[in-house]
Amino acid sequence: LPIYKMESLISGLLKLSRTGRAELTIQQLDMNTLTHEVHETFEFLIQKSSIAVEIAELPSCRGDKGLINQVFSNLIDNAIKYLAPERPGVIKVRGHKENGESIYSVEDNGIGINQEHQKIIFEIFHQLEPTVKGEGLGLAVVKKIIDRHHGKVWLESEPGRGSKFYVQLPAHKANKL
Repeated sequence: LPIYKMESLISGLLKLSRTGRAELTIQQLDMNTLTHEVHETFEFLIQKSSIAVEIAELPSCRGDKGLINQVFSNLIDNAIKYLAPERPGVIKVRGHKENGESIYSVEDNGIGINQEHQKIIFEIFHQLEPTVKGEGLGLAVVKKIIDRHHGKVWLESEPGRGSKFYVQLPAHKANKL
C-alpha cells in the first residue's frame, strides 16, 4: 500500500474507534440548521458538479451534535461520490416524526447499490466502487454513531436509479419511569 493510502486508512480506523468511545453530549438538535451547515461544507463540490439539492423542513431530534453532523456529512458525501455520470445529480433530504422518533432520508439519483451489496454496506472496509476515493469506512462510522444513539439506519436502493438512506433517531427525551 502506498504511504498516503496507509495514513488515510489509519486515520479512518482511529476515527471509527473514537466514535465508539467518545462521550456523547445528547441535546435537542435543530436538524434544519445542522443539515444546512453540512450543505455549506459541500457547497463547492455541489456547485462544481451541478447537483440540485433539496432540503425539506426537518423535525428536531435528540443526539450528539458533532456525531449527527458526521452522519449526515458521510451520507451526503457518498451521494456526491456515487452520482451517475449520465444524468444531472439530485440529492433530497427529508424528515418526519413517527411514534416518538424522527426519521430522516438522504436520497440521490446516483448509480444505486446492488441487492447483494446492501446487506454488507455498513460493514467496515466495504467499498462499493474501489475507484472512488475513500477507505470504505464512512457507512461503518454512520452505523456505529446511530447504534450509539439507539437509532436505526437502513437503505432502499436500485442499481441505475439511486439510493435512499434512512436514519431514525429519538425525537425527544424519553420519559423516566
